[in-house]
Amino acid sequence: MKRVIQILCVIICAFNGTAFAGNGHVKGKIEYIRTHDPANQSWQPPRFWFTLKGVTSAGGCQTWSSGTVLFVAETNEMFSTVMANYMANKEISLHYNTASDTLGEGGYCRALYITMGNPPINN
Repeated sequence: MKRVIQILCVIICAFNGTAFAGNGHVKGKIEYIRTHDPANQSWQPPRFWFTLKGVTSAGGCQTWSSGTVLFVAETNEMFSTVMANYMANKEISLHYNTASDTLGEGGYCRALYITMGNPPINN
């Protein structure tokens, strides 16, 4: 019985580790923001993307042509938050996910939440 419990613990830990392997946090100032015309079917508003200055790697996230990681978000609230931080030139903390069911268009990482503060916490 003890052996069965040990095996179950190992299996649970293995699945639990992979489920969160794509999660992460990064900090930085907004570098670029892009929105698209609604005619672009795969990038219809409120979907948009943005980059953080100097963030060139974040887990398995793909990079944009500038060499910085491109994050995708899909709410008006996130767009307002990103735009406000860009205009204020303030740093944000970003939680992202690289799991296949949360990837944005083209395999870019989805921004799950954004934290503001002075300095913003990274968790």
